[in-house]
Amino acid sequence: MRLPVTEVKSAILSHDEFAAFKAGVIGVFDQWRTTNTPRLKGFNKEGHPKKLIVTIAEALLKAFREAKLLDAYDIYQHLMDYWAETMQDDCYLIAADGWLAETHPVLEEVKSGKKKGEMKDKGWACDLIPKPYIVVRYFAREQRKLDVLQGELDAVGVSLTELVEKHGGDEGILKDVSTKGDAQEAYTQAIIALWNEEDKAACDTYTDLINQAKEYTAQLRSLTDHHHISVLKNNKGNFTLKAVKDRLAAISDKDEIATLTSYLEADQEQKVKIKEADAALDKLAYERYPQLSVEEIKTLVVDDKWMSTLAKAVQGELDRVSQMLTGRIRQLAERYAEPLPKLVYKVAELSARVDEHLKKMGTGKTRLPGFEGKWEVKRLGDHVKFLRNGVNSRAELTLDDPVKYLHYGDIHGCAATMLDPVALPSLPSDKAKTLDRLCDGDLVFADASEDLEGVGKSVEICGVTGMELVSGLHTIAARFDKNIIADGFKAYLQFCPTFSIQLRRLSAGTKVYATNRSHVASIEMRLPSVEEQQIIATVLSDMDAEIEALEQRRAKTRDLKQAMMQELLTGKTRLVNVETSV
Repeated sequence: MRLPVTEVKSAILSHDEFAAFKAGVIGVFDQWRTTNTPRLKGFNKEGHPKKLIVTIAEALLKAFREAKLLDAYDIYQHLMDYWAETMQDDCYLIAADGWLAETHPVLEEVKSGKKKGEMKDKGWACDLIPKPYIVVRYFAREQRKLDVLQGELDAVGVSLTELVEKHGGDEGILKDVSTKGDAQEAYTQAIIALWNEEDKAACDTYTDLINQAKEYTAQLRSLTDHHHISVLKNNKGNFTLKAVKDRLAAISDKDEIATLTSYLEADQEQKVKIKEADAALDKLAYERYPQLSVEEIKTLVVDDKWMSTLAKAVQGELDRVSQMLTGRIRQLAERYAEPLPKLVYKVAELSARVDEHLKKMGTGKTRLPGFEGKWEVKRLGDHVKFLRNGVNSRAELTLDDPVKYLHYGDIHGCAATMLDPVALPSLPSDKAKTLDRLCDGDLVFADASEDLEGVGKSVEICGVTGMELVSGLHTIAARFDKNIIADGFKAYLQFCPTFSIQLRRLSAGTKVYATNRSHVASIEMRLPSVEEQQIIATVLSDMDAEIEALEQRRAKTRDLKQAMMQELLTGKTRLVNVETSV
């Protein structure tokens, strides 16, 4: 291969054929969207959600059936998953009430304190059209402008970071200026734009309040650098309101008292101003939702909510394909790195080694020479620690994030017993914070299979050094005691009749056979000593290496044949007539 392996990915993504493939897939989805959007917008009160999903799902499956490199059922599954998560509830709301964007109060039960058991007002929400969708369609420009303002309001200063964290709870002193989520920010930005259009005078008043709040913020920043306050900072360079109040109660110096009191008053005034502004915005938003027309609601729900989500899912499949192609090209590059004669020589060498091992093993049905004693019965659950795995779908995966992610589909698609994670997709670090990292020697099972033969399918992890790897959706990650089950040997547990028979007996399901941690833990089987396991693993590994080498040779020969067919059957290359040439 002319390109370095490190440049394969960028070459694929920038290639004209791949760009055409992506455009074709997007075109298929756009055509399906164009055809089915009227059907979705035509769904009305007393409609039948089940009939609707059957119709659009079958149309989606048919549309993608001829798409190259994609499995139409993967796209279909994305739609069905989103239907179960969101669309189904939306359609039943529409079937019951029509295209109405109604708000409702959000109440939360108090779990502790004097008001335990009472319901606390947490604001309001709209199930059919969450607040951010209004912003995305109508107020993008205003959102960009207000992002800057919101950032200034939230950034009281680096020295106040700890103050916000420690006092930002429901009963905390900074409850009204705590950082809001993305949805709340989008909501605020939309309302300001609406307010400015409908009541400019009131909006100007609000802007004045914001400016006053900014002045107090600046005052707080300057006060934090004052020598009376700076001495209260902790070893991280931060300080808390408690430190200020404690100091205020313990001093008599008039200048210091004035400085600390000024800080507390500025802090309180900033909170009051922002609280007033937020209350005004919230009231305006509550009064705005009923003003949406039916056509606006349909556009927001169908185009912005449903279709945009499904478009992202299709893009996720395109990203997965690019990852697959990159891995495949790398594999081919490694396969063809060695010339055929050298490969043949290696096959012969490996065959000789396998023959030598087989001689030592006798018939293969009895014990290895040099080992006696009975194999001991072990319950696997007594010698294993199960690791925390993720539940992220392929649509959430990326190509370049630092944490590699092992999906159950990668296990079923792996022909080898040992898995090198280099070509696996990735998961953003913030989504992998709570997941256990896999190490060399960990065994990862797929917990679901469409047939009995796939029950217990697993891979042993190798080559993790220098990278992070987590176990993902529909997997069971197990870390066995290396003094009981040797590295290399555990990869072959799935082929042990005792293991597979017990696991298949425990698996449940009609269309899909499911396995869980308790099933794996309950298995009892006879195991040889670790030393004997290591030799058995070496023998089987050598045989796997020979098989892989033969498969490489066969693949290379098949590729050469295909290339020759293209030349000969198109007339590009002509055979020499021996008799004529003589």
